[in-house]
Amino acid sequence: MRWKSPLSLPASASNRLPITDPLHALDASSNVVYSLVSGCLVATIHGEMTAESLQAMNQPLLLQLSRSEQRTVLIDMSSVDLLDLVDFQALRQMLGAIHLMGARAVLIGLQAGLAALLVNLGADTRGLRVAGTLEQALSVYGRKA
Repeated sequence: MRWKSPLSLPASASNRLPITDPLHALDASSNVVYSLVSGCLVATIHGEMTAESLQAMNQPLLLQLSRSEQRTVLIDMSSVDLLDLVDFQALRQMLGAIHLMGARAVLIGLQAGLAALLVNLGADTRGLRVAGTLEQALSVYGRKA
């Protein structure tokens, strides 16, 4: 069963920075775009996030990490308004793989209703790094000029 966040709001232009240096989209059917911003690898998810899309995202993301000096992955979930416990577990597995590659992962823009729902369903949220916006994440984790 999939749930829609009761407090889903469209991402506003005010809570996003322009993405610079686009790397690539995985393929025409992909809903993830990778960018480099302030020394961080940013994975912006557009639309629905499922366990299957996370599995498809995992390999190219880890490959990019192995080929680069980026040690921080910012996963922008601000446009994700559907998520279930199976999808969340797949996300946790991907975060674990990022950690095993020697990098840290930060979830950005998780919608309030979705966050509340995951907690109410008993999802394990311990140890997650989160930020409300890309600007907040970059101020903490981005490379200082």
